[in-house]
Amino acid sequence: GEWERVSWDEAIDEIATKITETQDKYGKQAVAFCSLTGNYGTAVTAMYNRLKCLLGVSTAQPCNDIAIGYAGKIIGDGNDANELTDAVNADTIIVYGANITDAQVHHWHHLKKAQANGTKIVVVDPSYTVIASKADRWISIRPGSDTLLYFGMMNIMMERGAIDEEFMANRTVAPFLVREDDGAFLRDDAGNCLVLEGDSLKAADEAAKPELFAEYVVDGVKCSTALKLQMDIIAEWTPEIVSEKTDIPVETINELVDYYLSGSVYAILGYGPLNYQNGAQMAAAGFMTSFLCGNYGKPGSTYGMLWSFYMGYDYTYGSPVANTTMSFSTIDWVNIAQGSKLMGQDFPVKMAYFYFANPVNTAPNVSDWRDIIFPSLDYIVVADSAMTDTARFADLVLPAAQHFECEDFTTASCTFSMSYNEKAIDPPFEAKSDCDIVRIIADKMGLGGYFEEDDEELCRRLFEVPSNLEMGYSWENLKEKGFLRWAPKETHIAYPEKFGTATGRAEFYTETPKANFGRVGTRVPTEEEVQREHLMIRWEEPSENWYENERMKEYPLSFLSFRGRFRVHSQYFTVGILHEIDPEPILYVNPIDAQARGVEDGGYVEAFNDRGHAVGRAVYSEGIRPGTVAYPKGWQISQHKAGSWSELLNPDFSLWTHANNFPDCICDIRPWNEEGENR
Repeated sequence: GEWERVSWDEAIDEIATKITETQDKYGKQAVAFCSLTGNYGTAVTAMYNRLKCLLGVSTAQPCNDIAIGYAGKIIGDGNDANELTDAVNADTIIVYGANITDAQVHHWHHLKKAQANGTKIVVVDPSYTVIASKADRWISIRPGSDTLLYFGMMNIMMERGAIDEEFMANRTVAPFLVREDDGAFLRDDAGNCLVLEGDSLKAADEAAKPELFAEYVVDGVKCSTALKLQMDIIAEWTPEIVSEKTDIPVETINELVDYYLSGSVYAILGYGPLNYQNGAQMAAAGFMTSFLCGNYGKPGSTYGMLWSFYMGYDYTYGSPVANTTMSFSTIDWVNIAQGSKLMGQDFPVKMAYFYFANPVNTAPNVSDWRDIIFPSLDYIVVADSAMTDTARFADLVLPAAQHFECEDFTTASCTFSMSYNEKAIDPPFEAKSDCDIVRIIADKMGLGGYFEEDDEELCRRLFEVPSNLEMGYSWENLKEKGFLRWAPKETHIAYPEKFGTATGRAEFYTETPKANFGRVGTRVPTEEEVQREHLMIRWEEPSENWYENERMKEYPLSFLSFRGRFRVHSQYFTVGILHEIDPEPILYVNPIDAQARGVEDGGYVEAFNDRGHAVGRAVYSEGIRPGTVAYPKGWQISQHKAGSWSELLNPDFSLWTHANNFPDCICDIRPWNEEGENR
């Protein structure tokens, strides 16, 4: 809290000096740049990437909401699904763990239109959310058990003989024979994957009706079809066992299967169930459920979430020289800070530069940042438009402009359009845009010649690539229209013919397991873990938030979070008018759990576990499942009476997904008074 105001010249001189000194002493990788999505834009992201490449620094990669990226290897891109305008073509929309009315407000009208047209909306969620209140059916599920729900549904489909054999045979690797000795697909001399048709081996694309559940011995090596290996794992989870684990009646599980078998299902996957240690297995099982009955790649039939990434810009701008930068996962930073090796090599990180990122607030376990990561750094820079939790730990804070004060464009969104970000006003006071900050840092370090274009010139350079020009699009055209659609069809259908995988098929079996987005970590998987990962679709308990976990005897409540209406992650926490309707952190508690602990409705309550604590105002809600509590994300440490929600979060992570596990966490609660004393 002891800050000194300095000039921009002083600040940039100090940054340049610290980068040079740190890299000279510890190596190029010792300076790490870390970003998330606060001031997200194509131009500003490209400029930072260019600077990082030229400096040879390392990148601390974000870990929020990325389990879908790992599970999505099955289809090629887990962020692809049918466009939301297609929801009107579905007989049923099933929403798994997404409170769309609050977390993605701009999506709700598509679902409402479909519902008005006769489409049923079914919500599967532990809590009675706002969208659950608007749905035709709400199914409460035990937190962290979604994978098993899909297993139960698939077993019922098998019992009914209702699988789509043609889809499984022709659009997935189901009939591919897998060698027992090395876990690879059986191939002929030409490299074609082989299947069994009758008693004959054939190349997969040449077989008219390959066997789906078969075993075969070749040169003494036992082989089984990928589908047999997968369903052998799933088969043990009978509907009765699944009912016990998920706390959903068998009749209700059958009801969900009926939706899939009686018509088209537009299945929307939310980030809630994804953000568990077993989130990737859950998402993969959801894909498989849709494949098994052929509910995919058709109007009204899809699964997953839509977050389109269009490469229609000059992405080579970010790599002006041979890129030698290294990367590590933000969630793994605590291990690096304690000296763990990365890929078997020492990897000291001694300086950090955070831009449009607030990981102290949006990543698990404040204590790791406060007590381990930050003390391991010699110097910290934060460029932001507000004094965030992360900025409060910095040595130097740069006042960055908001995206309302910058000209840019975006190519990644939940639509298939490129969007123009119009500059509303100039940056106020002494604030500078991130693009200008990059320019002056680069100039100070002798790299100014790489950043000579102004914002508009850069945007034009990035935008006017052959693919856009061929569609008749120019930078002036984008500015005039505000947004331009890049998808060729009026309504996008995800993978109607071939999937975006090497085989063109849905690859629920993986020959060579690799970590999410090719990430490397401080822990190398064992041979046993590699063998198990060939089949991602399997049951793994949540890391912590599981009712059979012995630790729940001490901390018996599931500690859930959700995206509130009054901010975007941690953004806009300084906006006064929002505080009038959302004045302080709150914790939703079922009256059963609250009254058993003497917590009053409207009184202050402390949530705690062995990692930390947080205080908020208790709000009774019968919509909160007994045995759980839930809080809206985004409150800064300084806005709590004590502690912060992130103190409690579970920092464990899967070495395959490298994803943050926000609700995979447990706690207990007790009353708290204004003097900070527990009653």
